[in-house]
Amino acid sequence: MIHNLKTSLFFLLALILSAMWATWPIVTTFEAAIPTSDGHLGTVPLFNAWTIWWNAESLSHGLSDYWNAPIFYPALGAFALSEPQPATLVLAPLVWYADSPVPAYNSYLIASLVLNGWFAARLLAVLHCQPMTQFFGGLAILLHPLALQNIEAIQLVPLWGALWTMTNIMRLGRKPSWQNGIWTGIALASVAATSIHQALLLSILVVSSLALLAMCYVLANLCLPGLRGLNRNLPTYSWRAVATAWGLAGLTSVILLLPLVGPMALIQSSYAVERPPELVVSLSANLRSWSTAPSNSVFRAIPLLKTADPGQFPEPLLPGWLSPGLALIGLSQWGRQRRIVCFGRQLLWAIAVFSFAFSFGPGLEFGNWNPWNWIAEHFSPVARIRSPYRFAYFTQVSIILLACLASDRFVGKRSVCGNRFQHLSPQRAWTRLLASVCLLMILAFENIPGQVRLVFPPTYVPNEHGWVNFLAETKDTAAILCLPTARGINESSQESVTLWMYYATQHRLPILNGYSGFTPSQWWILENKINSFGLNQNLESIKKMGANLIVVRKGQFPMPTDHPRLSVLFETDEIQIWKLH
Repeated sequence: MIHNLKTSLFFLLALILSAMWATWPIVTTFEAAIPTSDGHLGTVPLFNAWTIWWNAESLSHGLSDYWNAPIFYPALGAFALSEPQPATLVLAPLVWYADSPVPAYNSYLIASLVLNGWFAARLLAVLHCQPMTQFFGGLAILLHPLALQNIEAIQLVPLWGALWTMTNIMRLGRKPSWQNGIWTGIALASVAATSIHQALLLSILVVSSLALLAMCYVLANLCLPGLRGLNRNLPTYSWRAVATAWGLAGLTSVILLLPLVGPMALIQSSYAVERPPELVVSLSANLRSWSTAPSNSVFRAIPLLKTADPGQFPEPLLPGWLSPGLALIGLSQWGRQRRIVCFGRQLLWAIAVFSFAFSFGPGLEFGNWNPWNWIAEHFSPVARIRSPYRFAYFTQVSIILLACLASDRFVGKRSVCGNRFQHLSPQRAWTRLLASVCLLMILAFENIPGQVRLVFPPTYVPNEHGWVNFLAETKDTAAILCLPTARGINESSQESVTLWMYYATQHRLPILNGYSGFTPSQWWILENKINSFGLNQNLESIKKMGANLIVVRKGQFPMPTDHPRLSVLFETDEIQIWKLH
């Protein structure tokens, strides 16, 4: 990393300002609004805000019943059906102080972007890149195209854990010590703390990449011992040291991940959750998405480069043309290098290739053999992956870092003109330095952040005479049913559900409704019956599930006005609260 304290503080300030610019105008509405990308609704950000609230709420009770979140009542373990994001537990004091998850949400988003840039610069420093390359490489990762295209999926924005893991793996390749092994395990566990989904994807990539590199090293030693060019960068450490370091890395990650992954696996298996094959196929990458750049790409006017309209799916996965081009140019620079730089390049290329291939999901076939289905059959967690295209997050990270490594050879060392430019005249040295700065700037800002749309969650005013306060003050209420329910699985239909969940952060009563990665069959069946046959025929089922209050948005659901088991308890211009006797 940049060792000079003043330079490091300047770099940190640049990252903070860049994160604020990428999420503008969030800083102007920090306590009132949360962001979503253009073309998306408030469904996902409202759900993630609820997740942050539940982490803080459960921490205030000593994490008792952590997995039994107050949705899909009376289902147990409902919190394990989606991303728990336990890393947001550190934001609990901010949630308690503000009595709202919104400031904590925005703080987490900006902090994640800043950490992405910082850990990217740290990785480039380990690969002996110059401070200038570290600076612009950090900015390039902070402005990661896919992360900003899906900014509402805040659980996917933190890439710093993956960068930290890759950095420690590179250090293990240079020096397989027990300290590096433990830190590698901690780094991998940090990825799961932000996103279980991304931790699973990264684990698959790391295992695949290391297996390929190990096989290549063994073959090079056994079959090509006389080729000095292939063997000069091979590790020379004993197998015992290597096995100890990697064994500690695996053991540390398992110990840290077991309290999180273990309960989730047991709960999900009890619900027999599975992904519909057609859904997984629809959320997989294809050649069109990999030949399409974001609509905010600087070079979108190039005729050979397709650009996507906002909100179009499949997602545009190509990060532009400059970074892939520089990464390919870097292949020609594979000369005599330090061992860690050589291993770092190989690891990044392996991750880039495997993540690119896996992003196609079930769509990648070789004759009658489908790699995705074969892996899912032998490794059950893969069968629960919903969006294979998200492997592209790691493809873009690897490509950007490889482009930085390729650009680094043009940057001088130690001084302004540097040792690399000593053979040049001062004028030519300054010209080359300026050209390298321009190249790194274009690489960093190849994709300008798109327009952020603001979502304004409902504001809670304590002691105000409203329906939320009425529910908060109501006693002897086991749970409530909120109507209307969702009439589909698309984002627009589910937005009303996440809004009911956000209201639950204010009145703190369990609700029968819910939104998550998986839906318990008990609620799914009742929801379909209510939407198909109305309320009269389902009152007994609602009562058996524990709800004795029904909250209805006026004009959006027909209520039986003369049913003997129903009576109005509270009414406003928009909401009615019914008592189920």
